[in-house]
Amino acid sequence: MTRFRVVGETLIAAPDPKNTPDAIYIGPDSFVLVHAAFRLAPRGERAADLGTGTGLLATLLARRYRTVVATDFVPRVAEAAALTLAANRRPTGHAAAAVVCDVAAGLRPRSFDLVTANAPWVPAPPTEGHPPRSFADGGPTGTELPVRFLHGAAGLLRAGGVAIVLALDVTLAGGGQPLAEACAELDDQGLTTALVATPINWAYPKLGELMRARQPALVGVTHVAAVLARPFAAGERRESLLVAVDALASRWAAPPEKSHEPPGPQLPDPEAAV
Repeated sequence: MTRFRVVGETLIAAPDPKNTPDAIYIGPDSFVLVHAAFRLAPRGERAADLGTGTGLLATLLARRYRTVVATDFVPRVAEAAALTLAANRRPTGHAAAAVVCDVAAGLRPRSFDLVTANAPWVPAPPTEGHPPRSFADGGPTGTELPVRFLHGAAGLLRAGGVAIVLALDVTLAGGGQPLAEACAELDDQGLTTALVATPINWAYPKLGELMRARQPALVGVTHVAAVLARPFAAGERRESLLVAVDALASRWAAPPEKSHEPPGPQLPDPEAAV
């Protein structure tokens, strides 16, 4: 059974019931990703939303990008995203579709101006007694799937393209930092990367405590937007984008009432699936 919900001016579809392996999540980080995408890459020709879930962001991008592809690993979720895309208007000549694939598998490399992903980033609990949650479980430390999404997104970027992947930036007890290390690897490949702490950290100050309770190997925990950019030319560092990233970081650094900036993204109830 599929049900519909109105979010702002967008109608979204989701399988029912909640708390099943093919449940769909929408929460505060979903809206953080919308905000980041519109601030850092407001318009273009081709966009991909990986692990699209409800298809909300893909639908919003389809109003600004001429071609949008939304992917999801779970067939029922991809079907719901397709319904979301079909239920909402977009400008004449703009096309959007939802497909079943594992992260970015099957999409044409280096062909997108924007790639977004709210990758599952919660440390997975022991499987015994806990049903799998494809919308949430990011691997034993919560970073394994986000790192896959990061590399998948990087491979899709054409010259000048930008990718934004939400994830946990963690420090492990042994000193490892999987997300930062993945970004350093992409830097070595010529991409420009940045990690921006999101409003999730101050909106939910117990986030780190909760994540460490799920995975004791975590020493430090910060929710971030990982921003990647492929240069237009070899050696370019995308300085103008980095200025925009710094402005976004400043905007996200404190709650709206403590900031001189206008309010950032609204953060609705963070409870699990739609």
